[in-house]
Amino acid sequence: MTNINYSKSLLLKVYFQPTNILFTLTFLEGSIVFWTSVGMWKIRGTKKLTLAAIEIALKAIFKKVAQLNCKFLHIELCGFNKNKKTITKLLKSGSTKIRSISDKTSNPHNGCRKKKSRRI
Repeated sequence: MTNINYSKSLLLKVYFQPTNILFTLTFLEGSIVFWTSVGMWKIRGTKKLTLAAIEIALKAIFKKVAQLNCKFLHIELCGFNKNKKTITKLLKSGSTKIRSISDKTSNPHNGCRKKKSRRI
């Protein structure tokens, strides 16, 4: 049997990728409790990034949070997606209280200079 330490607060990490959205539920120390993705629920193609598909994955997360008797969530968002605001609204509508929301997306700062084009 595994020894699981139950905690009052958990960390939910949401990774937005161009073709999928990954959800990872961890303890504050960093050990993973539960993970899911939108593509794991047999949803394929561009339907993965729709609101209905995201709701299915979030229901599974809320079910796991209720099983663990967790009262508080800390949320980390990472990546670019148009559904970022809608996911935060859906997370706020859940039964658990949200302690913090942080965005860990790394923004580019123009990068390297482009190579001069060759003229003939």
